[in-house]
Amino acid sequence: MDLAARRRLLDLALAYRVPMIEDDIYGELRYDGASLPSLKALDENGIVMYLGSFSKMGFPGLRVGWIAAPSIVIDRLSVAKQSSDLHTNLLAQAILCELSKHGLFAKHLKRVKRAYAERRNRMLEALEKYFPEEASWSHPQGGMSVWVTLPPALDATHILSLASREGIIFSPGVNFYLSSPQPNTMRLTFTTVEAARIEEGVKRLGSIVKKQLNHLRAQPARVELAARTALV
Repeated sequence: MDLAARRRLLDLALAYRVPMIEDDIYGELRYDGASLPSLKALDENGIVMYLGSFSKMGFPGLRVGWIAAPSIVIDRLSVAKQSSDLHTNLLAQAILCELSKHGLFAKHLKRVKRAYAERRNRMLEALEKYFPEEASWSHPQGGMSVWVTLPPALDATHILSLASREGIIFSPGVNFYLSSPQPNTMRLTFTTVEAARIEEGVKRLGSIVKKQLNHLRAQPARVELAARTALV
């Protein structure tokens, strides 16, 4: 959302007295474009609860996140947390605290962003090179994934079953819809694989997509040929 949309959303939430949860776990992973303030940063009325996570910023094994919210919300969540798993890993929290205090986390984040930006660029270049021209995809300024839309006749879940045989895994887009899922969509993550392997993976996946597309295109011709043969 651009800045105007963010302000408008906050105005609506305030007008209807609806609290908001801002899940900004990818907010620090911006590679280009102008940085925008979070909804929490724009909130002057305390209606936004802000969520963040260290795991998305280069520490997948450290399952540590945080929340900024009114004290009454924090108190209730603390009780819920204790009844669920007592507390988050104390050693991991201490390590992250020390890294942050000494500026090491900020340096690490810069390295992560450089690496992720390179991988994103490699994926976009590979999609341009190996995917059919009928497909389209997002050009994200940050985050960890590219959203791909295939020609309408293709089913990403079926393509996943074919791709997995070649060691390629992705998330079908239907997993991310609240309603009316689009089966011809897929989410490709670029942060977990080295840049060189990204190109090879997209090349293989593009080959599978093209084969499926050619197969569908050939079906009307087969039906027509079968009809002519029957008439003879």
